[in-house]
Formats: sequence, C-alpha cells, structure tokens
Amino acid sequence: MDNDIFKEDYYSNFERNIRLNISYNGFHYHGWQIQSNAKTIQGEIKEAISVFIKDKIRIFGASRTDTGVHALGQVANFYTNSDKTCDEIAWILNKRLPGDINIKSALDVPKDFNARRSAKGKHYRYKIWAGYQKPVFEKKLVYWCPCRDLDIDSMICASKKLIGTHDFSSFASNSKKIIEDKIRHVAEIEIKKEDNLIVFDVKGVSFLYKMVRGICGTLFEMGRGKKIDIEELLESKDRTKAQRNLPGHGLYLVEVYY
Repeated sequence: MDNDIFKEDYYSNFERNIRLNISYNGFHYHGWQIQSNAKTIQGEIKEAISVFIKDKIRIFGASRTDTGVHALGQVANFYTNSDKTCDEIAWILNKRLPGDINIKSALDVPKDFNARRSAKGKHYRYKIWAGYQKPVFEKKLVYWCPCRDLDIDSMICASKKLIGTHDFSSFASNSKKIIEDKIRHVAEIEIKKEDNLIVFDVKGVSFLYKMVRGICGTLFEMGRGKKIDIEELLESKDRTKAQRNLPGHGLYLVEVYY
C-alpha cells in the first residue's frame, strides 16, 4: 500500500527517490494505473524501467488518469539503488517508451516525497471542438460536439457558483473505491472560446472520480441552452440530476502543484 512509502524501514532499502515529470497522449491506453489485462501508462513506464534497473520497482503516480485521458504534467516517483544519473534515466526511458509517452525530466527528490500524497493541488483542462468541420487531425485530442450559438457567458456565470468548498456528489461518478467524504475545494474555473475551440481550465486541491468531466459536461449543456440551477444541483447531491460526463479524450492533466 502507498502508506508503506512513509515507513522508515521502507526508505532504508533504497538510496534514492526519483521523480519523473511525464507527458502522454492517453488515447490508446486504459488509463494510468496498471491493469493485468490492459495497456496502461504506468505499466509501460514500469516495464521500461525494469529493463535497465533491477530493483523491485513500485511507481507512484500523482493522478490516476482514466482511459483516454492525456497529460501535459503528470508526476510519478520510484525508489531505486541505481547509480545512473537522472539525465541517463530520462534518456533511456524515452528510448524505450512508446512514442506517445514522454519523460520530460527525472530528478532526485527527498525520500519522503510521494507524487500523489505530497500534491497540494491539480490543474485539469478540457477541450471541446464546437465547429461543424470535423477536427480530423486532432480527433483524439479534443471532444467534437458541433453546436451553434453557444452561450459562453451563462457557462462562466454558472461556473462561479462551483468555486469554493462544496459536496460535489452531483458531479462525480461511482468508483470502485468507496469514498464517504464528497467535500472538495475548487479554486478556479476558467472558460475560454478560441474560434471553435472551447477550453475549460479547472484547478482544485483534489477531485472525485470523473468530477471534472461532470462539471464540464454540465456547464457545456448550460451553454447549449439547458436550464440548470447549479445551487440546487449541488444541494441535491444527486448524480442523475447533472449532465453526462464528457469523453476522456478531451481531458488533460496540465499540472500538479507541490
């Protein structure tokens, strides 16, 4: 379990803690977390590391991104006794990893650093292409949903009601892990329209399962004319009253804050 990482006897088995800064196109992967019967980002990185580092590697990721989700700034860490430099580690990994996974850098960090538990916040971005011409060269990087007369102002107005600390049950999907506390803090939601591209930037301390996609889906439907009372929706704590989650391939993990 991740709790083991904070035990001093666990630290004593290794000389170094390596932080990886990672970007990837997640379209062809079943998310970040290792699965026995599917290709994942964590699995690909672990396999690549095991070729040249013989320690029993455990990789800790900052965000367990879902199927199809991308990352500009994923962070991971692992413990090792390897004497290879950080530049060598990053260089060898990039040679061995598939072309849609990139190690931006590798760094030595203190033993008590954990990519997930040490995080102070995260920044996610969702991209929607609202034009009637298909984004044929970016179809795996944006969600295509053609629409006319999108009311950006109403979306921005509604988003302000989601800022702060709330119970976000209405925007989260059920996960395999039972989470009793659905209270989360959203620090910022910014919505921009650049020609036919709609961009949502959502920042917060932590997020429930598929919460960002639920928020963006609801705000987008409001922009298309759906009448939704955000305050009533929050109060209801009822996922069925919010709009559907947007697909994973429009979502990006932009940055993890420490």
